Amino acid sequence: IYTLSLHDALPISWTSIDSGVDTGLTQGIANDGTYNYGITTAAIYKYDADWTQIAANTNAGVQVGVNHLGDGCVYNGVLYVAASDWASCGRFDNSRIGRWNTSDFSFKGYVDISAQHFDAAGCSVDTADGCFWVCSYCNAYGTYYKYNLSDFSYVGSITPSPTFKYVQGIEYYGGSLFVSVLGTGIIRMNINGRGQTTIIPSSMVNAGELEGLDVKGDR
Repeated sequence: IYTLSLHDALPISWTSIDSGVDTGLTQGIANDGTYNYGITTAAIYKYDADWTQIAANTNAGVQVGVNHLGDGCVYNGVLYVAASDWASCGRFDNSRIGRWNTSDFSFKGYVDISAQHFDAAGCSVDTADGCFWVCSYCNAYGTYYKYNLSDFSYVGSITPSPTFKYVQGIEYYGGSLFVSVLGTGIIRMNINGRGQTTIIPSSMVNAGELEGLDVKGDR
């Protein structure tokens, strides 16, 4: 995990704040201001500010009923994780959003979003608009799906311009969407998908390290 300054928009101005932390996490991270949370394909973990593990739920994937957990986010004491049964971009099913209490990792259930027919790869809460964003890895246009935060009813979708595939993580912060895209890097854009800027090119990170992401402040 790398902590990076997102203060400037140009790719050449990104700055590593500190050295990477090898957590073994493969899918995503989240932070609630006090604790760090990590996600693997089948499990979720809780860490202190120094990334010392303090809790784990290795049964998380089974609880959601799928074989693949993706990126997640924390909001109001709940860890949300995008999930699906995934074998390939031609073979996926059962897209869901798993929910756990951050206090003790007890399972709160899941939200079924399979009606929109995409593989849920990452999610983020947009408190400004009262909505919940979910991204897809396989969608050919990099479409983002939007749900009401109150009841998870489907609102609609946006397709970024220009379009791109293989989105692995999404985060809303400060009126912008940030996404991590395989082979491209970290992109910041307006919530309508326009005004894209690649702030961290994939060439700046090691192979296999571009999955989920979390934005806090200017980092």
